Amino acid sequence: MALDRESDPRFTGPAQFLSDITERIWEGGGVGLIREHYAPDCPIRTPHGESLGVDTMIAATLQTLQEFPDRQALPEDIIVGDTPAGFYASHRVRSPATHLGAGGFGAPTGKAITSLSVADSLCRNNRIIREWLVRDQAGMCRQLGLDVAAHGRAMGQARPEAYHDLVDLWRDPAGLTIDGDPDIAQSVLATYRTIWRDKDFAGVVDGYDRAARREGPGGSVVHGRDRIRHALLSILSALPHGIFDAHHIVVATDPARPVRVSLRWSYHGSHIGPGRYGTPTGLPLSVLAISHLELRSGVILNEWTLLDDLSVHAQIAAHEIGVG
Repeated sequence: MALDRESDPRFTGPAQFLSDITERIWEGGGVGLIREHYAPDCPIRTPHGESLGVDTMIAATLQTLQEFPDRQALPEDIIVGDTPAGFYASHRVRSPATHLGAGGFGAPTGKAITSLSVADSLCRNNRIIREWLVRDQAGMCRQLGLDVAAHGRAMGQARPEAYHDLVDLWRDPAGLTIDGDPDIAQSVLATYRTIWRDKDFAGVVDGYDRAARREGPGGSVVHGRDRIRHALLSILSALPHGIFDAHHIVVATDPARPVRVSLRWSYHGSHIGPGRYGTPTGLPLSVLAISHLELRSGVILNEWTLLDDLSVHAQIAAHEIGVG
Protein backbone atom coordinates (compact mmCIF):
# COMPACT_ATOMS: atom_id res chain seq x y z
CA MET A 1 0.00 0.00 0.00
CA ALA A 2 1.82 3.06 -1.24
CA LEU A 3 1.85 5.97 1.17
CA ASP A 4 4.70 8.43 0.76
CA ARG A 5 5.85 8.94 4.35
CA GLU A 6 8.97 10.81 3.25
CA SER A 7 6.94 13.65 1.73
CA ASP A 8 4.54 13.75 4.70
CA PRO A 9 5.74 11.91 7.85
CA ARG A 10 2.50 12.68 9.73
CA PHE A 11 0.86 9.68 8.15
CA THR A 12 1.84 6.16 9.21
CA GLY A 13 -0.51 4.26 6.93
CA PRO A 14 -3.53 4.55 4.64
CA ALA A 15 -6.17 4.24 7.39
CA GLN A 16 -4.51 6.89 9.55
CA PHE A 17 -4.11 9.16 6.51
CA LEU A 18 -7.84 9.08 5.74
CA SER A 19 -8.93 9.30 9.37
CA ASP A 20 -6.67 12.26 10.10
CA ILE A 21 -7.46 14.35 7.03
CA THR A 22 -11.20 13.79 7.55
CA GLU A 23 -10.97 14.98 11.15
CA ARG A 24 -8.85 17.98 10.22
CA ILE A 25 -11.24 19.07 7.47
CA TRP A 26 -14.56 18.54 9.28
CA GLU A 27 -13.82 18.98 12.97
CA GLY A 28 -10.62 20.99 12.87
CA GLY A 29 -12.04 23.70 10.63
CA GLY A 30 -9.45 23.07 7.93
CA VAL A 31 -11.78 23.09 4.96
CA GLY A 32 -9.03 24.64 2.83
CA LEU A 33 -6.94 21.51 3.42
CA ILE A 34 -9.07 19.88 0.74
CA ARG A 35 -6.69 21.55 -1.73
CA GLU A 36 -3.75 19.76 -0.12
CA HIS A 37 -5.24 16.29 0.16
CA TYR A 38 -7.37 16.01 -2.99
CA ALA A 39 -6.20 16.20 -6.59
CA PRO A 40 -7.29 19.49 -8.21
CA ASP A 41 -9.57 17.72 -10.69
CA CYS A 42 -10.77 14.94 -8.34
CA PRO A 43 -14.23 13.67 -9.33
CA ILE A 44 -16.67 13.00 -6.49
CA ARG A 45 -19.27 10.50 -7.66
CA THR A 46 -22.50 10.10 -5.69
CA PRO A 47 -26.05 8.84 -6.27
CA HIS A 48 -26.84 12.49 -7.05
CA GLY A 49 -24.37 12.81 -9.91
CA GLU A 50 -20.75 13.81 -10.27
CA SER A 51 -18.97 16.96 -9.11
CA LEU A 52 -15.49 17.91 -10.28
CA GLY A 53 -12.63 19.74 -8.62
CA VAL A 54 -11.66 20.99 -5.21
CA ASP A 55 -13.46 24.33 -5.53
CA THR A 56 -16.80 22.54 -5.86
CA MET A 57 -15.89 20.25 -2.96
CA ILE A 58 -14.93 23.14 -0.71
CA ALA A 59 -18.20 24.93 -1.45
CA ALA A 60 -20.22 21.79 -0.67
CA THR A 61 -18.31 21.21 2.58
CA LEU A 62 -18.90 24.78 3.71
CA GLN A 63 -22.61 24.45 2.94
CA THR A 64 -22.86 21.27 5.01
CA LEU A 65 -21.06 22.94 7.91
CA GLN A 66 -23.40 25.92 7.66
CA GLU A 67 -26.33 23.53 8.17
CA PHE A 68 -24.59 21.28 10.72
CA PRO A 69 -21.78 23.34 12.29
CA ASP A 70 -20.99 20.79 15.02
CA ARG A 71 -20.83 17.83 12.62
CA GLN A 72 -18.27 15.20 13.60
CA ALA A 73 -16.81 12.57 11.28
CA LEU A 74 -16.18 9.52 13.47
CA PRO A 75 -14.32 6.74 11.65
CA GLU A 76 -16.03 3.40 12.34
CA ASP A 77 -13.87 1.48 9.89
CA ILE A 78 -11.50 1.92 6.97
CA ILE A 79 -11.10 -1.12 4.72
CA VAL A 80 -7.91 -0.82 2.67
CA GLY A 81 -6.92 -2.61 -0.51
CA ASP A 82 -3.61 -2.87 -2.35
CA THR A 83 -3.03 -1.27 -5.72
CA PRO A 84 0.39 -1.03 -7.44
CA ALA A 85 0.16 2.74 -7.88
CA GLY A 86 -1.33 3.75 -4.54
CA PHE A 87 -4.14 2.44 -2.39
CA TYR A 88 -7.90 2.08 -2.44
CA ALA A 89 -9.83 2.51 0.80
CA SER A 90 -13.47 2.35 1.86
CA HIS A 91 -14.15 4.66 4.82
CA ARG A 92 -17.31 4.26 6.94
CA VAL A 93 -18.11 7.38 8.96
CA ARG A 94 -20.72 7.99 11.66
CA SER A 95 -21.62 11.68 12.03
CA PRO A 96 -23.50 13.18 14.98
CA ALA A 97 -24.64 16.72 14.18
CA THR A 98 -27.22 19.37 15.06
CA HIS A 99 -29.37 21.04 12.40
CA LEU A 100 -28.61 24.68 13.18
CA GLY A 101 -28.50 26.36 9.77
CA ALA A 102 -30.64 26.73 6.66
CA GLY A 103 -29.75 24.79 3.53
CA GLY A 104 -30.63 21.67 1.61
CA PHE A 105 -32.73 20.32 4.47
CA GLY A 106 -34.74 23.53 4.84
CA ALA A 107 -35.01 25.90 7.77
CA PRO A 108 -33.02 24.90 10.88
CA THR A 109 -34.90 22.63 13.26
CA GLY A 110 -32.39 22.47 16.10
CA LYS A 111 -32.70 18.68 16.02
CA ALA A 112 -29.77 16.42 16.84
CA ILE A 113 -29.24 13.66 14.29
CA THR A 114 -26.69 10.97 13.49
CA SER A 115 -25.93 10.02 9.90
CA LEU A 116 -23.90 7.30 8.22
CA SER A 117 -21.78 7.61 5.10
CA VAL A 118 -19.25 5.54 3.18
CA ALA A 119 -16.59 6.95 0.88
CA ASP A 120 -14.49 4.80 -1.44
CA SER A 121 -11.27 6.63 -2.29
CA LEU A 122 -8.53 5.94 -4.79
CA CYS A 123 -5.34 7.57 -3.48
CA ARG A 124 -1.95 8.24 -5.07
CA ASN A 125 0.97 10.32 -3.82
CA ASN A 126 -0.86 11.20 -0.59
CA ARG A 127 -3.82 12.64 -2.48
CA ILE A 128 -7.31 11.36 -3.20
CA ILE A 129 -7.69 11.28 -6.96
CA ARG A 130 -11.19 9.76 -7.23
CA GLU A 131 -13.99 9.25 -4.73
CA TRP A 132 -17.35 7.47 -4.63
CA LEU A 133 -19.54 8.71 -1.78
CA VAL A 134 -22.89 7.59 -0.36
CA ARG A 135 -24.66 9.32 2.52
CA ASP A 136 -27.85 7.98 4.04
CA GLN A 137 -29.69 11.24 3.44
CA ALA A 138 -33.04 9.49 3.73
CA GLY A 139 -32.12 8.65 7.30
CA MET A 140 -31.26 12.30 7.88
CA CYS A 141 -34.64 13.36 6.48
CA ARG A 142 -36.51 11.01 8.77
CA GLN A 143 -34.68 12.29 11.85
CA LEU A 144 -35.48 15.87 10.82
CA GLY A 145 -39.16 15.07 10.30
CA LEU A 146 -39.06 15.53 6.51
CA ASP A 147 -40.92 13.46 3.91
CA VAL A 148 -38.31 11.35 2.10
CA ALA A 149 -40.21 10.99 -1.19
CA ALA A 150 -41.14 14.69 -1.38
CA HIS A 151 -37.61 15.82 -0.52
CA GLY A 152 -36.10 13.50 -3.13
CA ARG A 153 -38.56 14.63 -5.80
CA ALA A 154 -37.67 18.25 -5.11
CA MET A 155 -34.00 17.42 -5.65
CA GLY A 156 -34.80 15.77 -8.99
CA GLN A 157 -36.90 18.72 -10.11
CA ALA A 158 -34.14 21.18 -9.20
CA ARG A 159 -31.32 19.30 -11.00
CA PRO A 160 -32.86 16.74 -13.35
CA GLU A 161 -29.72 16.50 -15.48
CA ALA A 162 -27.76 15.05 -12.53
CA TYR A 163 -29.76 11.81 -12.57
CA HIS A 164 -28.81 10.55 -16.02
CA ASP A 165 -26.79 7.32 -16.52
CA LEU A 166 -25.95 7.02 -12.84
CA VAL A 167 -24.64 3.45 -13.03
CA ASP A 168 -21.79 4.63 -15.25
CA LEU A 169 -20.50 6.70 -12.32
CA TRP A 170 -20.19 3.55 -10.20
CA ARG A 171 -18.29 1.39 -12.70
CA ASP A 172 -14.53 0.89 -12.77
CA PRO A 173 -13.10 1.35 -16.29
CA ALA A 174 -11.59 -2.16 -16.30
CA GLY A 175 -14.72 -3.86 -14.92
CA LEU A 176 -14.99 -5.62 -11.57
CA THR A 177 -11.87 -5.05 -9.46
CA ILE A 178 -10.94 -7.41 -6.60
CA ASP A 179 -8.42 -6.33 -3.94
CA GLY A 180 -7.43 -9.00 -1.42
CA ASP A 181 -8.24 -12.69 -0.99
CA PRO A 182 -10.02 -13.78 -4.21
CA ASP A 183 -11.72 -16.81 -2.64
CA ILE A 184 -13.35 -14.72 0.09
CA ALA A 185 -14.30 -12.12 -2.49
CA GLN A 186 -15.96 -14.70 -4.73
CA SER A 187 -17.87 -16.17 -1.77
CA VAL A 188 -19.32 -12.75 -0.87
CA LEU A 189 -20.09 -12.02 -4.51
CA ALA A 190 -21.89 -15.37 -4.79
CA THR A 191 -24.14 -14.40 -1.84
CA TYR A 192 -25.00 -11.02 -3.34
CA ARG A 193 -25.55 -12.45 -6.82
CA THR A 194 -27.81 -15.18 -5.50
CA ILE A 195 -30.00 -12.58 -3.78
CA TRP A 196 -29.87 -9.59 -6.13
CA ARG A 197 -29.30 -11.22 -9.52
CA ASP A 198 -31.12 -14.53 -9.09
CA LYS A 199 -33.77 -13.29 -6.59
CA ASP A 200 -33.09 -16.43 -4.56
CA PHE A 201 -33.26 -16.03 -0.77
CA ALA A 202 -31.20 -19.16 -0.30
CA GLY A 203 -28.44 -16.54 -0.42
CA VAL A 204 -29.63 -15.20 2.94
CA VAL A 205 -29.78 -18.66 4.49
CA ASP A 206 -26.39 -19.75 3.17
CA GLY A 207 -24.56 -16.42 3.23
CA TYR A 208 -25.61 -14.84 6.54
CA ASP A 209 -25.00 -15.99 10.10
CA ARG A 210 -28.15 -16.80 12.12
CA ALA A 211 -27.25 -13.89 14.41
CA ALA A 212 -26.56 -11.47 11.54
CA ARG A 213 -27.16 -7.75 12.01
CA ARG A 214 -27.88 -5.51 9.02
CA GLU A 215 -27.90 -1.72 9.01
CA GLY A 216 -29.56 -0.46 5.88
CA PRO A 217 -30.85 2.73 4.26
CA GLY A 218 -33.09 5.11 6.14
CA GLY A 219 -31.37 4.27 9.41
CA SER A 220 -32.97 0.82 9.57
CA VAL A 221 -31.37 -1.92 11.70
CA VAL A 222 -32.59 -5.52 11.62
CA HIS A 223 -31.38 -8.76 13.18
CA GLY A 224 -31.66 -12.32 11.92
CA ARG A 225 -32.20 -13.89 8.52
CA ASP A 226 -35.99 -13.45 8.39
CA ARG A 227 -35.86 -9.72 8.96
CA ILE A 228 -32.91 -9.31 6.61
CA ARG A 229 -34.90 -11.07 3.89
CA HIS A 230 -37.85 -8.75 4.51
CA ALA A 231 -35.61 -5.66 4.32
CA LEU A 232 -34.20 -6.81 0.98
CA LEU A 233 -37.71 -7.43 -0.37
CA SER A 234 -38.60 -3.75 -0.05
CA ILE A 235 -36.25 -2.96 -2.96
CA LEU A 236 -36.51 -6.21 -4.90
CA SER A 237 -40.29 -6.04 -5.02
CA ALA A 238 -40.15 -2.53 -6.50
CA LEU A 239 -37.56 -3.48 -9.16
CA PRO A 240 -38.24 -7.22 -9.57
CA HIS A 241 -36.32 -7.69 -12.83
CA GLY A 242 -33.36 -5.51 -11.89
CA ILE A 243 -29.78 -6.14 -12.95
CA PHE A 244 -27.10 -6.47 -10.27
CA ASP A 245 -23.51 -5.39 -10.97
CA ALA A 246 -20.52 -5.60 -8.63
CA HIS A 247 -17.90 -2.93 -9.41
CA HIS A 248 -15.18 -3.05 -6.73
CA ILE A 249 -14.55 -5.36 -3.78
CA VAL A 250 -11.88 -5.17 -1.09
CA VAL A 251 -11.14 -8.01 1.36
CA ALA A 252 -9.15 -7.11 4.48
CA THR A 253 -7.66 -9.93 6.58
CA ASP A 254 -5.90 -7.90 9.26
CA PRO A 255 -4.56 -9.76 12.33
CA ALA A 256 -6.80 -9.87 15.41
CA ARG A 257 -9.79 -8.51 13.48
CA PRO A 258 -12.72 -10.17 11.72
CA VAL A 259 -12.47 -10.56 7.97
CA ARG A 260 -13.88 -7.30 6.58
CA VAL A 261 -15.16 -6.66 3.09
CA SER A 262 -16.24 -3.57 1.20
CA LEU A 263 -18.31 -3.89 -1.96
CA ARG A 264 -19.34 -1.12 -4.34
CA TRP A 265 -22.33 -2.28 -6.38
CA SER A 266 -25.40 -1.18 -8.32
CA TYR A 267 -28.88 -2.46 -9.09
CA HIS A 268 -30.84 -1.14 -12.07
CA GLY A 269 -34.32 -1.99 -13.29
CA SER A 270 -37.81 -0.83 -14.16
CA HIS A 271 -40.06 0.34 -11.33
CA ILE A 272 -42.94 -2.05 -11.98
CA GLY A 273 -43.77 -3.29 -8.48
CA PRO A 274 -44.99 -1.79 -5.21
CA GLY A 275 -42.53 -1.46 -2.39
CA ARG A 276 -40.01 1.05 -1.19
CA TYR A 277 -40.58 3.64 -3.91
CA GLY A 278 -44.35 3.92 -3.94
CA THR A 279 -46.82 3.40 -6.75
CA PRO A 280 -45.13 1.74 -9.74
CA THR A 281 -44.12 4.21 -12.45
CA GLY A 282 -42.57 1.86 -15.01
CA LEU A 283 -39.51 4.11 -15.06
CA PRO A 284 -35.90 2.84 -15.16
CA LEU A 285 -34.28 3.44 -11.78
CA SER A 286 -30.74 2.93 -10.48
CA VAL A 287 -29.67 2.09 -6.94
CA LEU A 288 -26.01 2.91 -6.23
CA ALA A 289 -24.68 1.28 -3.08
CA ILE A 290 -21.61 0.50 -0.99
CA SER A 291 -21.70 -2.32 1.56
CA HIS A 292 -19.35 -3.09 4.45
CA LEU A 293 -19.35 -6.61 5.84
CA GLU A 294 -17.78 -8.48 8.74
CA LEU A 295 -17.59 -12.25 8.38
CA ARG A 296 -17.68 -15.06 10.91
CA SER A 297 -16.78 -18.58 9.74
CA GLY A 298 -17.05 -17.39 6.16
CA VAL A 299 -20.55 -15.88 6.31
CA ILE A 300 -21.88 -12.37 6.99
CA LEU A 301 -22.29 -11.49 10.66
CA ASN A 302 -22.50 -7.68 10.36
CA GLU A 303 -23.57 -5.69 7.31
CA TRP A 304 -23.80 -1.98 6.64
CA THR A 305 -25.39 -1.24 3.26
CA LEU A 306 -25.47 2.41 2.23
CA LEU A 307 -27.70 3.64 -0.56
CA ASP A 308 -29.60 6.90 -0.83
CA ASP A 309 -33.37 6.59 -1.25
CA LEU A 310 -33.51 10.33 -2.02
CA SER A 311 -31.64 9.63 -5.26
CA VAL A 312 -34.27 7.11 -6.39
CA HIS A 313 -37.14 9.52 -5.73
CA ALA A 314 -35.13 12.24 -7.50
CA GLN A 315 -34.75 9.95 -10.53
CA ILE A 316 -38.52 9.51 -10.68
CA ALA A 317 -39.02 13.29 -10.73
CA ALA A 318 -36.26 13.80 -13.31
CA HIS A 319 -37.78 11.21 -15.64
CA GLU A 320 -41.26 12.69 -15.25
CA ILE A 321 -40.04 16.06 -16.52
CA GLY A 322 -38.22 14.42 -19.41
CA VAL A 323 -34.61 14.29 -18.16
CA GLY A 324 -32.76 11.35 -16.64
